[in-house]
Amino acid sequence: MRDVGTTYTTITLARTLAEHANVVLVDFAFGAPNLSVVSNEPDSPGVADLVRGAASFGDIITRDQYSNVHLIATGDVGNDAADHFAPLAQRAVLVGTDPADPVTQAAHQRMMMAGFADVAVLAGGTQVAAA
Repeated sequence: MRDVGTTYTTITLARTLAEHANVVLVDFAFGAPNLSVVSNEPDSPGVADLVRGAASFGDIITRDQYSNVHLIATGDVGNDAADHFAPLAQRAVLVGTDPADPVTQAAHQRMMMAGFADVAVLAGGTQVAAA
């Protein structure tokens, strides 16, 4: 969902974690991709291109301009489904407006059914701030 602070919350969480760990932030917001704006290569292919076989892992991994976070953008989404990449990660963080919201709960359930072993839900703020 746009304009609820999820991008800012996600980038802030990734940057904070990257102070003590290796972090790869993957933009699965296929309907509203935003993370490429902080990438050192904003026009690079992304996860949708990888799933289609149009790019390799090496092609899609970029860096955050302002931290050590590795970024993977959505790429050229087209009409592709978004559930083919759960086997690539053990854990995921779902950033939503409210963990109790039925839309957030449905997204959490879809992620669990897609194969993620652990999906944490983080409530994003409603204020939008520059990353």
